[in-house]
Amino acid sequence: MVANRNREPCGPPVGVGNPDPRCTCISYAVNLISGRCGNGQLAVLPLSANATNGDHPLFPVSFNAYQTCAPDDFVLDSLPSGAVGMAGLSRQLLSLPNQVASKLKVAKKFALCLPSGGGQPGAAIFGGGPFVLQSQKPEDLTQSLAGSLPLVKNPKNSAYYFRVHGIAVNQQAVSLPAGVLDLDPRTGRGGAVFSTLTQYTTLRDDIYGKVLEAFEKATGGVQWVKPPPPFFRCFPESAFGSTLLGPGVANIDLMLDNGRNWTLPGASSLVPVAGRLCFAFQSMGSPASQAPDAPAIIFGTHQMQDNLVQFDLEKNTFGFSGLLLGRRTNCGNYNFKSS
Repeated sequence: MVANRNREPCGPPVGVGNPDPRCTCISYAVNLISGRCGNGQLAVLPLSANATNGDHPLFPVSFNAYQTCAPDDFVLDSLPSGAVGMAGLSRQLLSLPNQVASKLKVAKKFALCLPSGGGQPGAAIFGGGPFVLQSQKPEDLTQSLAGSLPLVKNPKNSAYYFRVHGIAVNQQAVSLPAGVLDLDPRTGRGGAVFSTLTQYTTLRDDIYGKVLEAFEKATGGVQWVKPPPPFFRCFPESAFGSTLLGPGVANIDLMLDNGRNWTLPGASSLVPVAGRLCFAFQSMGSPASQAPDAPAIIFGTHQMQDNLVQFDLEKNTFGFSGLLLGRRTNCGNYNFKSS
């Protein structure tokens, strides 16, 4: 978002100085879901949320935050039902994490726990933990975020990149071209990036084909069925047994820094669609159709679901819990009621 001050209705811009009553700030907002751009009003409005001790809400807190006001048909275009707007979570100064940290004097951290079930609440927590989820035995997930991994800065944009050194299927490394996952510091091309705008993890074509081939081999040659858009491969739902971690298929592992793996079991690698289980990864298409700074991996929300993921903007690190279904809980199990 970019904002500047203009005299209404469309006078010459005012560069510096204090605003007078006739001035307004025009913001140039982008709906990143629909791709639409438009003008809005930059406003300072109260924003309210609940403080928490990690186990339950304590009391409401409110502070004045910079926000963009624009017509609903622009702001809400293509957003899920019930959405009232969008929150920027980037490293930029006007992002929500930076405003919360500055106004409320908390750590410059935020955690996301995205739900998998329709209608279930998820959670966004600013300022750090603890993070307690309700289960048979309520558990603080703070320790599961220990050993955080470095975020990588791309010189071409401010997105949250991280290093992936390799991909394994069924504990066997997938044979990939040398350097295909690396981030080029000159062009900004390559690397892996988190995206809350991408539903299914998307791989560059030279990676996608190799991973799909390895996954199909690991399924034991189960016959695939006709996939509905946007999927490329689907299997009969009856082909695999059910486990605590989803369909009983081979795990996919992203091999990260410090010998860590982000393991994606059946609940993360497949998605149920009308009696089918579809491979929840997509291809970026041919290299000619990609931007010059296209990443190698766009890590999407389906693979982030039911994981607690924390971003530390001061230390430039991230941590993740792993799939919470293995702990017999999920992101819908935060206690949103006061004790």
